[in-house]
Amino acid sequence: MTAPETNRRRRSGPAWWIALILSLALVGVASWSVVLRPDAKDVVREYLEAILDRDVEGALAYTNARTRDDLDTGSGEALSNASLYSGAQDFDADQSRLLHPDAISTGWEILDIGEPTEGPGSYIGFNTPIITDSLETVEVVIGHEGGTARFTFALATLYDRLTIVNGLVAVPFSPSPNLFVQTGDRLVEFDDADALPVLAMFPGVYEFTVPGGTAGPVAIAPGEGGNSPIQTALPQVPDEQLPAAEEALRALIDDCVTSDHASHHACPFGTEGEFTAGGQTYGLWGGVRWTLEKYPTFELDFSYGAEGWYLQPEFTDPGRLTVSETDSTDEGEVLVTAECEFYDDDLYVYFHPDGAAEVTWGPRGTADEDFAWVQEETCADTASVEPVAGD
Repeated sequence: MTAPETNRRRRSGPAWWIALILSLALVGVASWSVVLRPDAKDVVREYLEAILDRDVEGALAYTNARTRDDLDTGSGEALSNASLYSGAQDFDADQSRLLHPDAISTGWEILDIGEPTEGPGSYIGFNTPIITDSLETVEVVIGHEGGTARFTFALATLYDRLTIVNGLVAVPFSPSPNLFVQTGDRLVEFDDADALPVLAMFPGVYEFTVPGGTAGPVAIAPGEGGNSPIQTALPQVPDEQLPAAEEALRALIDDCVTSDHASHHACPFGTEGEFTAGGQTYGLWGGVRWTLEKYPTFELDFSYGAEGWYLQPEFTDPGRLTVSETDSTDEGEVLVTAECEFYDDDLYVYFHPDGAAEVTWGPRGTADEDFAWVQEETCADTASVEPVAGD
């Protein structure tokens, strides 16, 4: 072997080893990047585990949801809503009141998470379409005491991060005589009961505490429009609610009888004001006096309307009151008095979280013009007439 060949071999040796080390380093970096970047299946699993851990902030980090106002997550610190980006699920503070550790149900478990599949790159979110290059879906089976439920999660890469785009569920709640909803230790009061309130919730299986028992279990599944409105009332009224309903109805009547109108807004009685006595017609249209003789007695009856349950009093005894007014005749002033009763057609009963009841004329929240004046005649068409003393 000649000296030049030996030198050439020695010079080529270090270059070969350097190339090998660099290649291995690049493979290692690539491997680590694969490990550090979770796939859709991992993201869904970690999201569901965060929910089961009641980690609100941790769970929200896997979604595209932001709130317009600060959100109480139970951690003692409010989440910032500094930025809303295109396609974000957008819930205000009122809608986010069940995104709280006390509201999260843990009475379920993950049974199976399927392999991701790719689909069209669009998804209609809570209020904004999401357009991406591609969309992955993951099927999940969860188990609970009542059986199993299947969830489908949609994921997209948003801002270089694999994100669950339907991580929160917009859950509608049916109109109910109960002006509140409770799941776990979290209670939320509704302002109105005529519309369908929508609250944001994490997917899972929930039970709702209602007067007299529980409603559920109910599977809250991800996806838009896939959940039927939640009923927050049982089709019977607990005995302990009856006294409050009676008190509220009597309070409404006590207020109404102070009116001097023949027909009064939001009151369960009224008259057109024409009566006959002794073959003569008398008119009572203004400045009348109502006198309560006997409160009505009633039973509470559930009725199912177009959107949910309503609770109405059904009178078993319509009670009694009188209406009177002075009228002028050729013989002088006379007092005209007619017997009347109450009617129940348009009365609705609601309950607040503290147990107090509220009786309204028309469904709560209905515009005044829809139930402005009583059109029913609740008085007899004959009256008694007596001269006014002093005439």
